[in-house]
Amino acid sequence: MMVLCCFFQLLHTSFALADTIPPSDPSSVPMHPRPADWKVIFNRVVSLFHHDGESSEHSSKKMKGLARAVSSFQPSCVLGLLPVSDEATLSMEQVDTFCFLRKEIASTNPHCKFEATLNLTRYPTASALLSKLQEISLKIAPDIFLLVVPKNNEVVYPSVLAKGIEYIHEHGQVVGYEGPTSMIPDGIDFLMICAENGIIHREEIASLRMKHRLPILVRVNKSFWHESSTSSEQHTTEVEQAKLLIHLAEEQNAFGYHFVYPVLSALAMRQHDFHDAAESSLLVRMRALMMRFN
Repeated sequence: MMVLCCFFQLLHTSFALADTIPPSDPSSVPMHPRPADWKVIFNRVVSLFHHDGESSEHSSKKMKGLARAVSSFQPSCVLGLLPVSDEATLSMEQVDTFCFLRKEIASTNPHCKFEATLNLTRYPTASALLSKLQEISLKIAPDIFLLVVPKNNEVVYPSVLAKGIEYIHEHGQVVGYEGPTSMIPDGIDFLMICAENGIIHREEIASLRMKHRLPILVRVNKSFWHESSTSSEQHTTEVEQAKLLIHLAEEQNAFGYHFVYPVLSALAMRQHDFHDAAESSLLVRMRALMMRFN
């Protein structure tokens, strides 16, 4: 009887102690998206890249027009708001630009995700990479990091990259990779492939999907947006660009990738003030393609 009484007293004490321990707050640790979420996140992707790994700077009066143009796509994901090309601390202008555009776009697209791009070759040590990731996360808190190895610099530090991927996931963020396909790291959430001159290879996409089982995003490179010297050449260029955009958009399901619609590239080529950008012919065409295929 004495043993039984002691047991119930101990049990009562355990419950009392449990009641005094505050429950953990689930919101304090961001939740990393599940694979089932990828189709939603990458369903309607737009890019603000102007050149490979760079973005254009805009005055404040142009921002509203740019934000309206992007918002008109009803994007699920916006790439290129912050390409970080060096080790320097983020400037106030970079932070303000990112935050302003995110706020404007998210006001009409509340579930949209926003990305920051990082050049991996600038960070040869884990401490340098983690320091930069921490700085970016604290200042702008992007939903996605795209880690890039430039085409002509095939140097990857596997242990450093692994630490970076681990840090990003621990903070509930998504991480992608763009670079040599022979060096694709473990642990990433998606791949970015560049369609050189608007050309993609079905066999390459199929092989990558089979081997890595990851979402694949396809973007166009800067040579896709070459300018022409005469009006007749410009018209021909626009026709060719439109054909390639149609091809890349309509082949998404058949090839198994998500097309990244190059909004800023189109704007930079057609209208430098962005005031009526949402109605430029190329953007109207891209919006129609997105509506049809995404």
